[in-house]
Amino acid sequence: SLPADSYSQGEAVWIEGSECLWVPATVIRQENFKIIVLDSSTGLEKEIDMEFSDVHKQSEKIVPDLALLSHINEPSILNNLRIRSLPPIHSPYTWAGNVLICLNPLNSTEKKHVKEFENQPFDQGNPHPYTMAEFAFQRMRQENQSIILAGESGSGKTEVSSKIVRFLTSRGRKEGYNNEIKVM
Repeated sequence: SLPADSYSQGEAVWIEGSECLWVPATVIRQENFKIIVLDSSTGLEKEIDMEFSDVHKQSEKIVPDLALLSHINEPSILNNLRIRSLPPIHSPYTWAGNVLICLNPLNSTEKKHVKEFENQPFDQGNPHPYTMAEFAFQRMRQENQSIILAGESGSGKTEVSSKIVRFLTSRGRKEGYNNEIKVM
């Protein structure tokens, strides 16, 4: 039988690394279940038996929504999150469909103003807690809304929740909902 994936010469892939979980590599050639790559971390050719090791195609672009990755796999997702958190993007926020992933940047991020997000449609290109809060605010006119924050201790849940509460109370006051926003 043939391998599930086929790879072309020069194609960018992720391979299992020794020190890192995944390292970038370039396909030299494929022979049935064996793939020969140039390991970018060592500069050496490496033969990989695809029956025993994972090889994943790399996504071509860094995107604000993981659902837009050309190849959705563990190393492409991790790489996208890592690159988005570094300069020049320097954003701890990335969408996964309509779920907002927030990486704790362990330092201050650019301050955004509520006005930038008021009355804006849900924008997959602008991942931010205010985008999520505005979406919930617009929808709560039709039905109750919930925003769930999950993460490990110290991951930034309190900081993100305070941003969302500040946003919702600011929006609510402007719209005349002084006593109708409940925080549970």
